[in-house]
Amino acid sequence: MLDATQLDAIAQEARMCFLYEDAPDYQTQLEAGLSALYNGENVSEAIHSLMKTAHSLKGGAGIAQLSDLSTLAHQLEDLLEALYHQRVTETDVAYDLLCQGVEEVSVVIANALQKDTPPTAVSSELLSAIAQFLDSLPETGEENQESDSATAEAESIPFAIIQSALEVDLEECIERVEPLLNASSDQLIPAIQSFCEECVLLAETLSLDWLQQDIQPLQTALKEDHENLSSIAETTLNTLRDHRQQCLNGEALSTQSETVDSETSLPEVTPSNLSADPGLSLKMPVTRLDRMSNTFGELIINYERLNLISQQLQAANRSLHKHSFQLSPIKEQVQTFYDQLATNLNYFNQTPTNDEFDPLQLDQYSHFHQTLQDFQELMVRVQENRADIDIIARDFQDTLEELLSFLNTLRTDITNSRLIPFKTYAQRFNVPLQNLNERYHKSVQLVLEGEDTLVDQVILEQLQTPLTHLFRNAFDHGIETTEERITVDKSPIATIKFQARLQGNRILIDISDDGRGISLENVFAKAKAQGLTQRENPQELTRDQILEFLFLPNFSTAKTVSDLSGRGVGLDVVRMQVERLNGTVNIDSTLGQGTTFTLSIPLTLSILPFLLCRAQQQTLAIPASKILAVVSLKEMSENQTLIWHQQRLPVYPLLQLLPYPDPIPPSGQEPIGLVLNINETLIVVGIDGLQGERELVVKPFDRTIPVPPYVAGCTVLGTGDVVPVVDPDYWGDLLSFVQSPTLASHTTHQTDKDPTILVIDDSVAVRRNLESLLTKSGYDVISCRDGKEATATLDEPGKEINVVISDIEMPRLDGFGVLQAIRSHSRWHSLPVIMLTSREHERHRQKAFSLGATDYIGKPFSPQKLLTTVQQYALETVR
Repeated sequence: MLDATQLDAIAQEARMCFLYEDAPDYQTQLEAGLSALYNGENVSEAIHSLMKTAHSLKGGAGIAQLSDLSTLAHQLEDLLEALYHQRVTETDVAYDLLCQGVEEVSVVIANALQKDTPPTAVSSELLSAIAQFLDSLPETGEENQESDSATAEAESIPFAIIQSALEVDLEECIERVEPLLNASSDQLIPAIQSFCEECVLLAETLSLDWLQQDIQPLQTALKEDHENLSSIAETTLNTLRDHRQQCLNGEALSTQSETVDSETSLPEVTPSNLSADPGLSLKMPVTRLDRMSNTFGELIINYERLNLISQQLQAANRSLHKHSFQLSPIKEQVQTFYDQLATNLNYFNQTPTNDEFDPLQLDQYSHFHQTLQDFQELMVRVQENRADIDIIARDFQDTLEELLSFLNTLRTDITNSRLIPFKTYAQRFNVPLQNLNERYHKSVQLVLEGEDTLVDQVILEQLQTPLTHLFRNAFDHGIETTEERITVDKSPIATIKFQARLQGNRILIDISDDGRGISLENVFAKAKAQGLTQRENPQELTRDQILEFLFLPNFSTAKTVSDLSGRGVGLDVVRMQVERLNGTVNIDSTLGQGTTFTLSIPLTLSILPFLLCRAQQQTLAIPASKILAVVSLKEMSENQTLIWHQQRLPVYPLLQLLPYPDPIPPSGQEPIGLVLNINETLIVVGIDGLQGERELVVKPFDRTIPVPPYVAGCTVLGTGDVVPVVDPDYWGDLLSFVQSPTLASHTTHQTDKDPTILVIDDSVAVRRNLESLLTKSGYDVISCRDGKEATATLDEPGKEINVVISDIEMPRLDGFGVLQAIRSHSRWHSLPVIMLTSREHERHRQKAFSLGATDYIGKPFSPQKLLTTVQQYALETVR
């Protein structure tokens, strides 16, 4: 694995390649296109050419880490798309902004080429002017359909998803309710309840305040006015359709509800009510509480720093005390020498200072006496200062202990202010479950595990609609009828289980059922019918790849439509809501046994005990709860196993479980092993040394930094060193193909040739960047400028290629064409193909996977993530 210095060197090389090779061509194309635009020569073609150039400039500047230039290019692309779709009425203003933008691009690129000059920031006035102009433009349905990529990058939720949800999902919900408006209350009320729940889910997921507000009268009628429920429902449905059309047309919708800042809505506090109510509570914005939690984390880190300083002070004080003790006999010797010198002037041939008395009658002194006296006084002061430092060190340590006590109290208060036992939240599903049992004639019980696990109630409230949807989905899709369960020898009483548990610095919430499970064949057949895959057999895809289809928009395997399932509100909106919390959703299902959905959400603040260990020059932190024992590896057998508690356990070097492509040389130190429990599997991980157990603050990474799943975050030591926190639970998947060290080493030696990677990209900067990155990681690289050149390379006899990395937008033959050619090739049909592109919209992603893409990575890309992905597929092809 490349270290930070190597990655930085590669990034600098990519920047220079972009500035010297790609950027001049982009400037020329921009200036030529702008000239054609002003001259009125093939305006539509000129705008389209400028759009492509701006898009390429945006991607290249991003890879070169010129973020301001990338932002400017993005805005220019949006402005050109508006011109292309004829949304601009003031073309003179638009042309003027384009001209300023192209000039600014030239200035920024020219400045970036000056090595001794810091990069010039793009004019904020220009960026603001373009943004304001774009905001003033009207939107059209055609533009929203044809420019999804720009919309996806500019908005947190792609317009295509909102459009699909409103035109398809919401309309299906309305059409199910309309036929029941004149039905009996027994039929209408349950249908309206489900309809309101669906609308709430869509409103919260898509951030549509008007949708949630429109159904408020209907929700009120459900509670208070059943007699007029039908008429209120009819009015609400008409209102929803009108507001939906306004939303799709880009028209502003007024809201009746007013947002009241909780800070300004506090009740008036007076001395009288303070004394009368000692338990007075005040509201506080969650953002402020988050800031307090973050500040507390910084206090803990600074406490660690002070504690380290205290240890250094104590060590220095002990050393000073030792040297001061050694001064005591020297002091006595100096005093004796001083007295002898005073009575023996001939000792240093000194002359008396007073001739009236001889040395026996009066002591005689010289300048040397004064020097000895100064030395004696200095020794006395050193000893006195040593005593003062000793007192200061003790006081400092006592203050630190008091500070730690106060920090623990503050930690408890902050924790109690936002955490609640999981059962407090999960028990709210009991009543809905009883109603569903009665309504659908099923017998389902709710089981809670980890009910005392403390969970952030802010997170739980934001997970309310996803968890409700998964709960209802489990009841309807997962649980069979009582008769079906008895037929297959299952208990007539089914179970839906909610479980909460802590794993590192994340909270994991499982929603599982013991029902029918998910049929991979049915999912594959539905995906095949919708054109989401070109594979012919489900065996050609992995289990996880098939289950991933369930998270695509408008994907459902429900055969019948009811007011509970098959409603068009799929798992895509659930995942979107969870990802807003920087979380993930995973599925584990066994046909005939049940399904489990796992929601993993990072904690706002985690202070956990960690064991700091050293693997060569790298310090890592491993949760102490995962470590069963620390053992010596002296007794390790030749086949890399160790007997611990009468069990033979495999031994793996720690760095072997991490994606380091380079061989691991022996450390030359006495080996130490950690006995770990990884998903009920015991293994021993070899390390080079221990640095002690500490309680440390875990800081999660934000979403702008792609990290492997086994890296739970980082922590900061008192020395200022940033240490990655490793979660061993995620190593379980690696153990299936990471063999014992001896076997892995043997396999490595059997491979005579490094894996070969075919890189296809029309950008010189990208190709050079990838060549440098992959070559330094131990791969052979073949580069092609476009799809035509790549297919010709693949047709050459004797070529050995293990992985293809391809861009999408290229001249002559684009990435989709390359995919089709590879999948139809008699030799290369199963070759792994990774799409590396700046087109990150879901439509492009689905198109790529439908043509047989193995993976899809957006630009700018993370070098670590790319190397991990390439290594995974390269290992598969080598085997």
